[in-house]
Amino acid sequence: METLNDEIARLDMAARAKGGEVFFSRGRWSLLFLSLILAALAIESTASFYETLSIRVAAFFAVLTTVILWSNWRYKFYLPALFFLSIGIGALFLVAVPGIGRSLQTTLNRVFWVCRGGVLGIPSYYLWRQARLFSAVNAPGWEKEQYQVDHWLDVLTTPGRTQEIIEFSTGSFWTRYYTYRLMRPGPYWVIAKFNRGNTRRPFEYRVRELRAVTFMMLPVGETMVTIGKRRMRAVNVSPPM
Repeated sequence: METLNDEIARLDMAARAKGGEVFFSRGRWSLLFLSLILAALAIESTASFYETLSIRVAAFFAVLTTVILWSNWRYKFYLPALFFLSIGIGALFLVAVPGIGRSLQTTLNRVFWVCRGGVLGIPSYYLWRQARLFSAVNAPGWEKEQYQVDHWLDVLTTPGRTQEIIEFSTGSFWTRYYTYRLMRPGPYWVIAKFNRGNTRRPFEYRVRELRAVTFMMLPVGETMVTIGKRRMRAVNVSPPM
């Protein structure tokens, strides 16, 4: 028999997958722009044979990845992870193999390409995790959870403030400004985190148990909000606590 914790865990997975889908839907426009740049470089390349080949292979996979991201394929989000990973491996390959990439043989250039290859492994790991989550949630048997988190997100992204939604802002110039919207449609919290000024596309979307969220009034009249292990000072809390 499914317990409350199991239900919350499944809803949270569905919400995180939805948040990842929103992230990828924004990123595919950037990837389209990158594909056009790589395609232009591949056509006009005057570099060595292996460098030109690397650019043309990268352009091909960038275009392929961009096209697939507009499809409804369950595993489509694995493509960006593999694309960035292949770019990183290609950068290391140009430096490591003797005789390839002669223009990279200075110490400074070699260090730059090694660093670039290593750095690209970080987004690849993040994208791979998001892709695995998305493919799992889009398998048969998750229709109920998908419908529920889609409905809640429609409510949380509706312009204006209502009594059923708690909204507040947080952050600073150094930590970035965010807007949070929370609602409690059952024995759990539904939480959407937005870049301040844009409550149409969530930066983060979660479903958490009730005890994961607390509000505390400070003596100075401010509100301290705790979400999981994250504590923050909230401003512009609506409705007033």
